[in-house]
Amino acid sequence: MDKDQFVAILNRNGTLHDKDLEGIEFNWRAENEAALSVSAAMPGIGFLSVKQRLNAFFAACRHFDKLIDERGLTEE
Repeated sequence: MDKDQFVAILNRNGTLHDKDLEGIEFNWRAENEAALSVSAAMPGIGFLSVKQRLNAFFAACRHFDKLIDERGLTEE
């Protein structure tokens, strides 16, 4: 997904403010790289398995924490 597609999805109901757009513009590259990195590191969720979905969620959280610690990614 590119930045314009992302903005279009967020602004479907017309409530995206200029300040939000500035933040997306400023942080797009780092945030996109982080999202792709987390997606690649996340384990599969199986078929309707609550346990596997929770494990995937916690794995994603741990990966985001690692990115914050190692790359200086902010929580925003």
